[in-house]
Amino acid sequence: LLTHNKYPEHFCSTVNVVPSSSSLLGKLKVPFGLVIQPFKDLDEEVPVVTPPIPRCKVCRTYVNPYVQLNDGARRWKCNICARLNDMPADYFYGEDGRRVPFDIASRPELNSALVEYIAPSEYTTRPPQGAVYLYLIDVSIGAVQSGMVKMACKVLEEELDSIPGDSRRSIGIICYSSKLHYFNLHKNSGQPQMLVVPDLEEPFIPTVDELIVNKKEKSTDCDSALIPLL
Repeated sequence: LLTHNKYPEHFCSTVNVVPSSSSLLGKLKVPFGLVIQPFKDLDEEVPVVTPPIPRCKVCRTYVNPYVQLNDGARRWKCNICARLNDMPADYFYGEDGRRVPFDIASRPELNSALVEYIAPSEYTTRPPQGAVYLYLIDVSIGAVQSGMVKMACKVLEEELDSIPGDSRRSIGIICYSSKLHYFNLHKNSGQPQMLVVPDLEEPFIPTVDELIVNKKEKSTDCDSALIPLL
C-alpha cells in the first residue's frame, strides 16, 4: 500500500500489505483498518487529471496505479473486477493523436493513489447539487458531562457561515447515544423539533422533510436545538 500512497494524510492503513485471506489476517493479530480523510489540507498540490478518464466497462472503476497494463498499455485489467479493457486511443496517443510511446511516469493516475479528476459535463446526469452537511454529535452522558456537546454546538454555530458551498448549501443534525435524535430546524416550524428513534437495530427516518434545511432557512442556533439533551 505504501508504493503508490504518497499522501498518508488522506489515506492510512494499519497494515502495509493487505492479507490475501481472512485466516492470514487472523494470524497477524493486527486489526485491519483504514483512516480516510479525503478533504484534509496538504502541504503540496494534489495532481489534477483531465479527460479522457478511462473507466472499467463493467464496474466503472477509474484507471489507477493498481491496474495491470497489458499489450504495451493498450489494454488494462481492472483491479476490482478483473475485466480486461481496451485503453481509449485518445488516452493512449494523446489529444493530438501522435503515435508516441505511452509514458506511465507522465500519468499521475497511474502513479498516485490520490488524484483530483476534472470531470466534463457528460459525466453528470444532472446539474451539480448544492452541498449538504450532516453533523453527527455524540450526546451520551459522558459527552454531555465533559462539556464536549456544548463546545461542539459553539464551534458549529461559529463555523456555519464559512462552510463551503453556494446559496443552496444545506445542513442537518443527528445526535446519538442509546437513541437517535433527529432535528427539524426549519424556521417555519417555529422552535426546533426533536424526533427520537429508540430502535438502533432497525433505525428509520421519522420524516422525509425538514431534516435537511437550507442554511438561510435554519430556525435558530444549535444550542437552542440541543437544550433538551444538555
